[in-house]
Amino acid sequence: MPVAGTLTNSLLSIAFPTLLGLTYQVRSKTDLSDPTWATLTNVAGTGTAQSLLLDFQSTARFYRVSRICD
Repeated sequence: MPVAGTLTNSLLSIAFPTLLGLTYQVRSKTDLSDPTWATLTNVAGTGTAQSLLLDFQSTARFYRVSRICD
């Protein structure tokens, strides 16, 4: 799934397409060798792009968006 990110005034905006009725999970971690991803939030799909505003961290951070399967 394509994810777009933009940084403006210490806020990171992450946007991704969704399908109506599906749930998506946004996760992050600071080290790709760490096997554990921290869940930031769940997002309900609306059939349009959804976006989140996150406080920008000065350290490296990696994000993942995945659909939650029921």
